[in-house]
Amino acid sequence: MQRIVGRSLPVLITHGQKDGIVLPATARQHSAAISQAKLSLYPNVAHAPFWEAAPRFNRELRAFAKSVARDGKKR
Repeated sequence: MQRIVGRSLPVLITHGQKDGIVLPATARQHSAAISQAKLSLYPNVAHAPFWEAAPRFNRELRAFAKSVARDGKKR
């Protein structure tokens, strides 16, 4: 985590609100520490949003990747 704090790079953080392995508070802390982080919390999802809520996860990841690619072309 120390390597990315304060850096200016786009990051998508997806996290299940019912995750008992890595608590949602950790995702919130990471999001607060990374200036360009986008936090997406999944209600009724535990540790694997990519599996438990695949359609939503895939939509968000696709949109995020497109926005990063679009923003990268502006530079």
